[in-house]
Amino acid sequence: AGPNYALLNIPGYVSEGRIDNAQDNFTQELRLQSTDRQARLQWLVGGFYTNNRQRNIETIDAPRLEAFFQTLYGLTVAQTLGVPLLDGRFSYIGNRTEKEVQYALFGNVSFGITDRLRVQAGVRWSDIQIDTAGNFVGAYIGTAPRVNDGSTRQRPVTPRFNLTWQVNDETMLYTSIAKGFRSGGVNAPIGQRCQDQLRAAGRPIPDLGFGSDELWSYELGAKGRVAGVRFDASAFHIDWTNIQQRVFLDPCSVTFTLNLGEAKSTGFDLALTASPIAGLTVEAALGYVDS
Repeated sequence: AGPNYALLNIPGYVSEGRIDNAQDNFTQELRLQSTDRQARLQWLVGGFYTNNRQRNIETIDAPRLEAFFQTLYGLTVAQTLGVPLLDGRFSYIGNRTEKEVQYALFGNVSFGITDRLRVQAGVRWSDIQIDTAGNFVGAYIGTAPRVNDGSTRQRPVTPRFNLTWQVNDETMLYTSIAKGFRSGGVNAPIGQRCQDQLRAAGRPIPDLGFGSDELWSYELGAKGRVAGVRFDASAFHIDWTNIQQRVFLDPCSVTFTLNLGEAKSTGFDLALTASPIAGLTVEAALGYVDS
């Protein structure tokens, strides 16, 4: 923006943004599990709770905005945007609160099919509720205050499976499949002027709420020792969908979180460690990712 201000011949233009963010978070987790690591059947169950509260107050202090608009348009802020600066200096004041409450139950069972072959299965169920409330005023919002009282709720189920095979005393093979999840949320509203600019450009006005994104991860690997050389190798593939992305809403210079696109990532890694003589360790590692 500096060069534009220089071209407009407004030296020393300053617009100060201030964000005060207060948080009060509580988290509790309880687990109950078996203790015999040599048992054929091993298990774990638990519960999780979190209550997170946040208040965000943002102000944009722009006392020289009047001079900027006079130079750019030959008009006042009120004549251009329909609303004067608040107290003669603030172009935007946003007051937003957010509350997230999550309950979750999880469990994992590991069973030794044989002395060398073990299978594991786990699952987590969550209930996530996010509530927001906010009031936004100022010239950048429009002639009327904008209020966003929104909420989103998800109940994701995220499983995990794992199979390990101890081939011999020095080599182990494994494979795993797991699902990941990130909860959605609610954006702060965009001002009337930004909505008008989006409509004029033929672009959609995004919803306040955005959904969750999730991924599936698949991995196959081996660990062990051959001829005195330790090795650790794995290959993986990840599918990521409904990605939460912070995007720039051109032409009104506002950022927004949207669910856009998907990603795939495939690769492998290999690490080798050897001690050819006493006191000397040689390590080598190689990784490759195609995303």
